[in-house]
Amino acid sequence: MNVAYNYGQGLTWESEYSWNFVSNLKMNNSGYGANHISPYFVTCYPSTVTEQLRPSTPAILMTKAVYDKYRKARPNAEPVKFGWLQEIDIEVPEYKGEVFGGDFVFKAFLS
Repeated sequence: MNVAYNYGQGLTWESEYSWNFVSNLKMNNSGYGANHISPYFVTCYPSTVTEQLRPSTPAILMTKAVYDKYRKARPNAEPVKFGWLQEIDIEVPEYKGEVFGGDFVFKAFLS
């Protein structure tokens, strides 16, 4: 959300997460509307920026050992040839090593 406040020297625009903005609204006594809790609030409009809080986890994950064996067995496979499997930064319980991931469909499963 793009939110404007007036602290006495004109509008100051600030970017706020929508859930933070909504948490600063208080229902009117009539129950038909809401007011911002800040006396300096003036106006707002939705942001067109998409914010990613954490990267999404690829659909396919494999250990480095599995990736190396797959790459050796199928060097011309599209995921290998086109680099669709990349090392990713992810924590996997009870595994301490490199993890490779990708988000694609194996053609063998399409028929």
